[in-house]
Amino acid sequence: MLKNRLLGSVMLISGTAIGAGMLALPTSTAAAGFLPTICIFLVVWGMTVASALLLLEVNLSLPHARDMLSMAEASLGKPGKIVTWFAFMCLLYALTAAYITGGAQWIDTGLSQLPLQNSSHPVLHFVATWQKEISAVLFTTLLSLIIYLGTHAVDHVNRLFMVLMAVSFIGIESIGLNSHAGQVQTVGDAATLWPAIPVIITSFGFHPVIPSLSEYLNRDRTRLKKAILIGSTIPLIVYIMWIGTVFNWLPADAIQSMVHAGDKLSAFILLTSQYGNTPLLALFLKVFALAVLLTSFLGVAMSLFHFLEDGLHHRVSHPLIVTLITFLPPLFFALKFPQGFIFALGFGGIFVAVLLGILPCLMAWKVRQQNTHTQRLLLGGRPVLILLMLLFTIVIAIEVYYAHLMPYLHR
Repeated sequence: MLKNRLLGSVMLISGTAIGAGMLALPTSTAAAGFLPTICIFLVVWGMTVASALLLLEVNLSLPHARDMLSMAEASLGKPGKIVTWFAFMCLLYALTAAYITGGAQWIDTGLSQLPLQNSSHPVLHFVATWQKEISAVLFTTLLSLIIYLGTHAVDHVNRLFMVLMAVSFIGIESIGLNSHAGQVQTVGDAATLWPAIPVIITSFGFHPVIPSLSEYLNRDRTRLKKAILIGSTIPLIVYIMWIGTVFNWLPADAIQSMVHAGDKLSAFILLTSQYGNTPLLALFLKVFALAVLLTSFLGVAMSLFHFLEDGLHHRVSHPLIVTLITFLPPLFFALKFPQGFIFALGFGGIFVAVLLGILPCLMAWKVRQQNTHTQRLLLGGRPVLILLMLLFTIVIAIEVYYAHLMPYLHR
């Protein structure tokens, strides 16, 4: 049973990390070239694995702390609890709303194929009038039901979409590597990677699922460590293959046009369609994009559900109420204030660096100080913790400068 759950845990970790942000990686790193991009991937992967092991160490050292909120309170007191509440809620609600918006578009596209507009039936006319809203509600209802059923259900549904993701990714890789439209640029302008670092570090974020998986694997230290190491390595390999394929797929002039485009993501989608215009590739891209969105959504939503369940356990105990609190706010804001969440996601790199980097280091520091017999999962002592906190602080500085200060300084 635990071996089967170990496989599911590995897939949940990798599925949570490999999200829709994967499409932004080629646009963020194209100007730097292949080798500098791989180097920064390895550095970021090392940082996130180290902080994940610290988070697991804290979780296993605090048997009564079920989630990041209770872990932060037990180790850092009320200030740690407040910071964790704020950063976690901002990040996960924003991500959930963004995934609801993306998932609803798939249902909306399907409904658009039906002859609803010309129908005289009152129900069909109602659906046509409120099509976007109904799509968002349907998507949220279906996914919230899976979360409500528990981690076991999330695990099995996630496995299905991980298989679809793997098959479609292999198909994309096969067609892309055989296209030979471009020539991989080994080294470009490495300085252009600086603003890409927050995007890259967000693409390796899977830490919020660790407390949930700790309970799922019965707090088995060995299996949890294996799940983190294997589950985090899969995205690293996938990202390296993805970047290499895209750089090989697109010719140099197309990559340059993508780098200098105002809307880089739209330019990337347009170029991949232009240089890989085959029905089979189109099918693979659609399946891959849907699988990536759903696996990330499941991991993020499960983490948010358990976070709220842990934080509200003194006031709210029924899973149905926690499910409603988990999904109704992001559904509302996704429908009414989508630009507000896009703005919030602009600070995603900051929230990720705080939650997944600095907080695990501070919690591990405090727990080790309180209990000198703590079984350490990351060697090196305080110098390593200081180095990690410094690196994640640099990520915050990069995000603040490039995303929020530089636009004003260059006006």
